[in-house]
Amino acid sequence: MMESLDNVVVTEVTDENIQQLWDSILANMQEASFIAIDAEMSGLGDKSGTMHPNIDQRYTSLCSGARSHSVISLGMACFKMCTNSSNSNDCSANIIKSCVVVYNFVLLCAEPYTIDPTAVKFLIEHGFNFNKQFANGLPYKKGNDKPDYDPKQHSIRSLFSELLCLRKPLVLHNGFTDLIFLYQSFYADCPSKLSAFMADLSEMFPAGIYDTKYITEFVDHASASYLLYVFKLACLKNTDQKKGNKTSLNVEFVEHNNHSVLVSMNCDVKHKAEKSNDVCMKFAAYGWCIKGTACSKSHNTDEIIKFHMQKSGNRKRKNQVESALNETIKKKKEESDLTKCEFQKNNEIEKNDSKGPKTSNSSQGHRSGTDAFMTGYTFAMLVVSHAQQMPEETANPNKIGVYSNAIPFLPQDLQKSIINKLYLSGKNIPLQVCKSSFTKTSKNHTEKIIRVYLS
Repeated sequence: MMESLDNVVVTEVTDENIQQLWDSILANMQEASFIAIDAEMSGLGDKSGTMHPNIDQRYTSLCSGARSHSVISLGMACFKMCTNSSNSNDCSANIIKSCVVVYNFVLLCAEPYTIDPTAVKFLIEHGFNFNKQFANGLPYKKGNDKPDYDPKQHSIRSLFSELLCLRKPLVLHNGFTDLIFLYQSFYADCPSKLSAFMADLSEMFPAGIYDTKYITEFVDHASASYLLYVFKLACLKNTDQKKGNKTSLNVEFVEHNNHSVLVSMNCDVKHKAEKSNDVCMKFAAYGWCIKGTACSKSHNTDEIIKFHMQKSGNRKRKNQVESALNETIKKKKEESDLTKCEFQKNNEIEKNDSKGPKTSNSSQGHRSGTDAFMTGYTFAMLVVSHAQQMPEETANPNKIGVYSNAIPFLPQDLQKSIINKLYLSGKNIPLQVCKSSFTKTSKNHTEKIIRVYLS
């Protein structure tokens, strides 16, 4: 299915179907140019500690939260970047295609864990199905490998090990917290020191980690950097580049099975302000507002983008964005309806074929999957916006047995400026993922990584 970003195909993975989907998940991970990840947690712990100005203390607090709380769902989006041309070095067609597969893993920690009340409210508001989680969630145990752990078993812990073995570039949005929870939940007990954690990550992900929130804040210098905002900006930029006959991105969802769902990407809060330009400044800046749907001002991201462009002095860019926004709003309903009709037609034709995806009314309940897709799409558009011809040595970067940290079409100078830099809230410099000459990797990591590569 070619690009229609009002809807995204998401495959939900549970304890009931992981055996059936395992081989295709690994194959799609193997083919990916990069993999985007997003995690939903049962809470983070003490908020004052997780936002502490001292980064070492912030890390300590987040580790404590990862030990007491759990990851309840995990989104993974595999992006394979290629051209429509038979010649992989030919960008003359001005189109870069990305074959995408999106997974939403429903997880259930097999050990006691804490759920924060605010996290419960947030998850329920976004359609998280706790009944499904407790009935069919993929079970896992946190920290170091337990005596009963079988690396050959099809589990989320084994899948994380497979991800490390593939050595693919990892993309996250505001990923510092996610990485701590991923490490503690599916890998090993987090090291006591932040410097050791950074050293561990540098070995776990040698192809690099990319944080789209850092890129948005420090490279693109956007007016806001919450995920839905940067995703919609990326979509608008793609529309502009297509109109200007510049290199643009086409997305093709390639995984259709009886566990895949057509998810609406109409993620905006369902309320309107009295005036279309009367936006909530809190939401416009951070993507959240304490009043939620009770707020009298607009939380609509399209209106917020318009508002920011009105404040901008770049009139040409403002006109381009407003034109694209107006066209997006005008066509949104008919395109969404058309896409749904296409899927309904396909399902009628193939009603005896279990590969037709169902239609879901919204992204609610599949938040991790759709967030992972938005993160990956934002990064893919960064690549497309700076696209250059693929070097010959990376023309086939997914060949089995070949390791490369190169991402197709991404210039090396840009790559060096954004790789392994994690966004830190309240700080004007990123956290660098690296192993210094004064820091050793942790004992838990050293023992675990050997088992990962030998299993």
